[in-house]
Amino acid sequence: FAQIAPYQVFPTRDGELMIVAGNDKLFGALCRVLGVPDLASDGRFLTNPDRVRNRPALLELLSVPIGARGTARLPAALVEAGVPATPVYDVGEAAQRGRRQQARRAAADEHAARRASPYRRQLLLQVGQQRIDIGDIGYLPVTLDSR
Repeated sequence: FAQIAPYQVFPTRDGELMIVAGNDKLFGALCRVLGVPDLASDGRFLTNPDRVRNRPALLELLSVPIGARGTARLPAALVEAGVPATPVYDVGEAAQRGRRQQARRAAADEHAARRASPYRRQLLLQVGQQRIDIGDIGYLPVTLDSR
């Protein structure tokens, strides 16, 4: 995105990370997480227009601390600080990640169902199976689809 800097994919020690620091507050948080807080007060990077004008220098300076960090932990630290960031996955990694998330959700549904009343247990298990018809339990004559 040409009008925001940084707004791109950066190489990490073991992968790639998309980082979006679209305003001055987010840029300051990014710099703090990366351990380069002085970068946020550098005259070349004070505002987003400054960062866009000086993008090549900015990217060079950010690439060092980002490249030294691993993709597994850095996104969580950035997101905790309010900076939008996510690992970049290839198609195979994305599919595998989706299967792991689906398995975690199913396990959480089963755990909740075990602790629930018999009526609620059946409801939770049906939701976990993707569809539930609530029309016959007295609420609304509709079918909810959890997809």
